[in-house]
Amino acid sequence: MDFIISNFIPIAVVVVIAFILIRRSQQKKDNVIRQDVQQKTEAEAKALGIQVNQQADGSVRGGEVMGTNDFQGNTGGIDWTLRSSLSTGQKGRKIGKSMWRTSAVKWPTGKFLLLISTPADMKSGKIERGGFMNTLINKAADMLLDVYVGVYFGSEYKDLVNIGEDGVKIERETLRDFTILTNHPELAERFLDEPTATVISGWKQSSQGFSKEQQVDQFGLLFAPDGVILTCQANMTSPAEVKLLSDFGAVLATKMKGLVDQKEAVS
Repeated sequence: MDFIISNFIPIAVVVVIAFILIRRSQQKKDNVIRQDVQQKTEAEAKALGIQVNQQADGSVRGGEVMGTNDFQGNTGGIDWTLRSSLSTGQKGRKIGKSMWRTSAVKWPTGKFLLLISTPADMKSGKIERGGFMNTLINKAADMLLDVYVGVYFGSEYKDLVNIGEDGVKIERETLRDFTILTNHPELAERFLDEPTATVISGWKQSSQGFSKEQQVDQFGLLFAPDGVILTCQANMTSPAEVKLLSDFGAVLATKMKGLVDQKEAVS
């Protein structure tokens, strides 16, 4: 027993020292990766005319730095911000999210237009009103909608985006893989003309060059009283990807801004 104890202690010390050395070595490697990523991001963003307000400075996993990146820019006169984040979820799974925003165009108070590329469980027929069963169906749909709105845009938009008493679904053959909901159909219909619907569908169906193309394709677009939000469940891996998403958002915001300005001028 004394022999075992006398040999165990030195072995344990060696193991602890080895662990510390390996950990320090990995930390040095992670620091080098973080610095390299930060330098490349700043240089590429500057070349593209994009401002970096904050860079992720977390742990490194698979060559990606965990945390949040904040960008700011202007595309065609549309000022915008984009927040890209990468975090760790259950079972160590990486969770990405990007949210592009602009306040350059605002919808009337209490009005919204939502386009979201969603799983089959949100796709249903036209909204029916009147009767007990239709009321239950609409309430269930609102509960499911709250989940998606919270994940994509934030819980602060749950009260705004709902079927309620005046919510209607808009159908477009070109956008048949989207759920489109609004409580301002007149403006929504004018926005979703055939050219715009084709642009949205084409952007989703074509490869844009994102490293996480499939996740980016599952995007959501919200026109609200405080501005426009374009979001997807993927982080942007470079300023070039930030520009790709921002260019798309700016095109849609510009189209809507023209309609809103025209309507205000007439009023």
